[in-house]
Amino acid sequence: MTAQERETLKDIWYTRVQEFRASGLSGPQWCGPRGLNVKQLRYWNRKFPETDACASETGWLVMKTPSATDPTTVLEIRVGPVTIMGPPAFHPEMLPRIVQVLATCSR
Repeated sequence: MTAQERETLKDIWYTRVQEFRASGLSGPQWCGPRGLNVKQLRYWNRKFPETDACASETGWLVMKTPSATDPTTVLEIRVGPVTIMGPPAFHPEMLPRIVQVLATCSR
């Protein structure tokens, strides 16, 4: 298996684990209709600890915004494994969209 294939598999299972955790179902209940192996779910569930910033309700970070007058500065927002970079001056309606994307913690 190539590194890219391993990363793709990891991304697939990360999404599955997040869906499983949000479902409130037991492993067998969640895996059965999806045709997935419960042992694989347990394995990957251990790989992605719930203490991940995405799983934490207190995953907010303090951030300093750079001066909007300096064109060389960059606004950088990091939450867990996700980093969003852009100019410090942006349209205010974009922030709720960014937060929504970060909340899903898609990889």
